[in-house]
Amino acid sequence: LRRDGSVSPSCYQDDESTIMDVLREYERVRLGAMPEARSLAASYGFIQAHVQDGLYVTVGDPSTGAGHYWADTLRMPNPQAISYNQGLYCAALAALAHMGVAVPVDQPPLAQTRYAQLVSSADGATLAQRQGSTAVDVSALAGDALSIYYFGQPLLPNGIVLATLKRLLDRSAAHQSGQFIGFRGLTAFDGSFLSRANFTSPESVPGNYQNGGSWFLYDALALYSAAARGSAQAADLLRQRIVSEYSRAQTFHEFTRTSPTIVDVRHDYGWNSFVARLVA
Repeated sequence: LRRDGSVSPSCYQDDESTIMDVLREYERVRLGAMPEARSLAASYGFIQAHVQDGLYVTVGDPSTGAGHYWADTLRMPNPQAISYNQGLYCAALAALAHMGVAVPVDQPPLAQTRYAQLVSSADGATLAQRQGSTAVDVSALAGDALSIYYFGQPLLPNGIVLATLKRLLDRSAAHQSGQFIGFRGLTAFDGSFLSRANFTSPESVPGNYQNGGSWFLYDALALYSAAARGSAQAADLLRQRIVSEYSRAQTFHEFTRTSPTIVDVRHDYGWNSFVARLVA
């Protein structure tokens, strides 16, 4: 944000940054502020320029294929429709409408339908990391969780959420001494780690960082989504996830390495404070 109001060349990214800024503004309005109409109009216009038949579509770095969303070191073919981005897009449309932006009435239901259609080509039942993929991504449920948190409205059918939770529990859950540590955030459908060659970052070795590391915030959002469907197991796992991480270092972290050992990485990450709002 520049004080003189000018726009930097890197101000707008194809990833979820602008969508997240809409949700940031919605948080501000929830605290009693007036919405910044000019900024919201610019953000909405930018977001809609990336929408194709209801899907939020990103184009990453043409040289690497990375930079589509929070897992910004993952190489993928261009362009991409990613479940995490799509869910946030749905939540942002609702937030924009609540802040007085004229969102056409057909856009939110179409975006929600497309979100639910991003199921895995492996089983047709669980939410995939992206369109046409079999990869599993815990953050795919984030948009649904945020819609429940902000508006009391789920975005996905119960069956997709609960089937996705079962897949995560069966294939992606990490444990230490019988204690639930978290989910390996991004994996192949069978729970195995992705190839190191799929990432641009040297950190993304199997079990670390974006290649199967456990991300507390995304775990919490996924479990919140499932718990909202009445899953007592998900609610208990959310409690376990909070306790297990905090008990190791009396703080929370950007992510936890899941292989070959459990290692918490980067202490005191502020974004995890949102989990306190989820469980309040």
